[in-house]
Amino acid sequence: MSGQNPMIAYVTTNLFTVPLLSILGVYPLFSYFSVNPWLGFLRGVIITIIAILITMFFTRIKCFWRT
Repeated sequence: MSGQNPMIAYVTTNLFTVPLLSILGVYPLFSYFSVNPWLGFLRGVIITIIAILITMFFTRIKCFWRT
């Protein structure tokens, strides 16, 4: 479903996910994932999954952003 809405998928991480996690106070906890490469990989997976879920939500409600 995220492939049907690529523009939202591209901007979701920087313009929506990170600010939302910062407002909730969760994003500073992600600094603990910078200890080694495997935890950094896990951080990327977690943020990517959140971005995919948000993109899937916008696709389900038929809100598309096209160029």
